[in-house]
Amino acid sequence: MKERILENWLDSSNERTFEVPFCFMLLSQGYTVIHMTRHSSMEMGKDIIAIDPQGVPCAFQLKSSPSRSITLTQWRTEIEPQVHDLMLGKIVHPSFPSSTPHRSYLVTNRDLNEEVQRAIDDLNRGWENRGHSEIRLETIVRGQLLKMALDHTPTLWPAELADVKILLELFLEDGPGPLPKAKVSHLLETTMGLHSNEVPSEAQLVRTAASSALLCALATSPWSRAENYAAEIEAWMIYIAALLAACERWGITQYEIHNSLEIAKNAIFRLLGKLCEELRTRSHLVEGNALADPPLLRVRVTQLIGLMSVYGLWQKIHGQQNKEHFEFVRDFCLTRGPQMVVWGEGAVPQFLAYYWFLKEIDASPNSDFMLMGLLKLIATQNGKQGPSLADPYQNAEDALLEALGFSEKEGKDSTEPSGVSYMAKGLLHLVAKRNWKQHLRGIWPDLTRLAFLEFEPAEPWQHYLWRSEYGTNVSEYPPLTKHWEDLRKEAIDCRDNSLPTILRQHPVLMLLFIMTYPHRATPEAVKWLDKMLRKF
Repeated sequence: MKERILENWLDSSNERTFEVPFCFMLLSQGYTVIHMTRHSSMEMGKDIIAIDPQGVPCAFQLKSSPSRSITLTQWRTEIEPQVHDLMLGKIVHPSFPSSTPHRSYLVTNRDLNEEVQRAIDDLNRGWENRGHSEIRLETIVRGQLLKMALDHTPTLWPAELADVKILLELFLEDGPGPLPKAKVSHLLETTMGLHSNEVPSEAQLVRTAASSALLCALATSPWSRAENYAAEIEAWMIYIAALLAACERWGITQYEIHNSLEIAKNAIFRLLGKLCEELRTRSHLVEGNALADPPLLRVRVTQLIGLMSVYGLWQKIHGQQNKEHFEFVRDFCLTRGPQMVVWGEGAVPQFLAYYWFLKEIDASPNSDFMLMGLLKLIATQNGKQGPSLADPYQNAEDALLEALGFSEKEGKDSTEPSGVSYMAKGLLHLVAKRNWKQHLRGIWPDLTRLAFLEFEPAEPWQHYLWRSEYGTNVSEYPPLTKHWEDLRKEAIDCRDNSLPTILRQHPVLMLLFIMTYPHRATPEAVKWLDKMLRKF
């Protein structure tokens, strides 16, 4: 069954969807991946650049085919011109001189027709006869890729039947829908050994990281095939969270998993770019039945603006700016921003991403007005008499079903807390930090009727988990009166020692993390992100 599932995944993949898993396969064989192309006009036939265990640079061109094998026609019209660049074009990368010879690979999840095999052999013989035996095209085909994937089955395949069931359920899911984040996180956390007390070696963790990445691609393949980029981004963020949790729990240095982390980050950045390209070409954002979509449309817009804001911030902070993309993201966010909706407290991190991006592109106080409106809405609706917003542990789909009266719950559970908020304190600190004293004076009575809730995991590494079994639920009521300077001091004072260590080195990833795990958007996380993204 394992082999059949891997075969099915490989056969249904295209060159985009098996590129990242192939990078992790290379890692497990001792390669160091140093570059993944953005698939622009500058790729020069090289999708992946890596250094093999002997220190030799290698360039890989990935190809797939609608049929079961690559035909001579496809070879001549599509592949051969790119192979020419692959073999003869120099690798330009700061890791080694451009004059360094490299090995060239054509990688495909299909077989090669006999005519194509002969054409490749003729190509190699031609260069050898001209005295250039170092110029040679090597191939990695379907059977070899399958073997590379099967080599990971001891650490890839779940040991418990319940986990196998989760994997099969994910593998057979409907790709256009939302990602079941709880299932994906449980699967990856289990594979990374986070629910076990067995201490892995550094070598074991590196191999498990590669196997977990392959499992992530396998489990989320329905969303990849459907080009559901938002779900794919969440999946790779969950993978990163599991990877960093294992490192921090077992005291493994970031250096040991640097390559795995960079590949996953690169995958997310390119998916954000793909999402941006799709939005540029779409005339509307409706999905499915236009008559049934209105309740979901604004939720979708809210998620898209959050992701595009992350993309814009990522480009500015890391200098990876695509001018056309950045201008589109700016216009998209400014135009669509008023359509965002607070479907629950889980939407607040998406608003925060938009808030910090808006600070970069709009000098007016509009971003602060949005923030103050958000805080006032929570203070009003989450009051003991108000229709409370869904807490951040509830996803948008469940919150909407409940709001529309289609929830399986039979009315509000009397044991559920009312008059509470997980997000109000973080928003309060941001508004106070921006010195909007008079606004806070007006809504302070409503805020004092709320209990500020927060869950503190027992250990920092547990912050990365979807659910932590150990920790403390903290509840705090604001005082009826508070000195403004005391509130300002509290808002500016940022103590980040409770936040995950490695993630503190990657502010944009931290932002994407709290968007994927909204229940981890603690007041300290919000203050720290504001400090890093605004540099106040």
